This record gives sequence, structure tokens and C-alpha cells, in this order.
Amino acid sequence: MNKKTFFILGSVLLFSMASTVCFGAAEWDRNIHAEWEYTPPEDVNVVSFRLYQNGTRVCDFAGATTVSGDCDVTLTRKTTNYTLTAVTDDGGESPHSDIYPFVDWGPKAKIKSIINR
Repeated sequence: MNKKTFFILGSVLLFSMASTVCFGAAEWDRNIHAEWEYTPPEDVNVVSFRLYQNGTRVCDFAGATTVSGDCDVTLTRKTTNYTLTAVTDDGGESPHSDIYPFVDWGPKAKIKSIINR
């Protein structure tokens, strides 16, 4: 299988934060939403997609026609790099997509109340 024609993945990944749970100053948890575009080759049977955070696999999204999904991740710095691959029915993976740098400023202070005196 020619890797150049194996899989064409759009470099559009959109992320949004859904919730925040703080576990100390060095790391924080986020629920992110990823969206992607792709054009699979005719001779390849794509069965799922994999999201990688700084080169480490963090989520799998089942389905050949899936174009978005939610994923729980732990962040340790302001900018985190993500890539996506397509997984075939024989267990192979496409080349990684272009890097998508996701920026998150970390845990924030939360106002509990303000009283007029």
C-alpha cells in the first residue's frame, strides 16, 4: 500500500473545552471535542480514528464515517500538540495529520460570590 495515497487527512481539527477539573498546579483535566475532515482512498477500509497528544495515543473514535468526538485529556502545559490518524480494518494506521497546537491557559480562579456593602 502506498503511504502517500493511503490517506489524505484534512488539517482542520477544532477543539473546545467542555469541563474543567483541577488536580494541582502541574496538570489539569479537560474534556475536548475534536472535529476533522478526511478523504479515504478507494482501496482502503477505514474503521476508526486515533487522536494523539504530544505523540501519545489518548482517544479512539469508532466508525469509518466519524468526523468528530469527545476526549478526556490531562494537560501539563499551555500549548499541547495533537495529531490524528485513520485506522484500517487490518490494524494499520495512516500517517499522522499535521500538528494542531491546542492552547489552554490552565485552571482559573472561580468567583463564589460578590456582595454589595
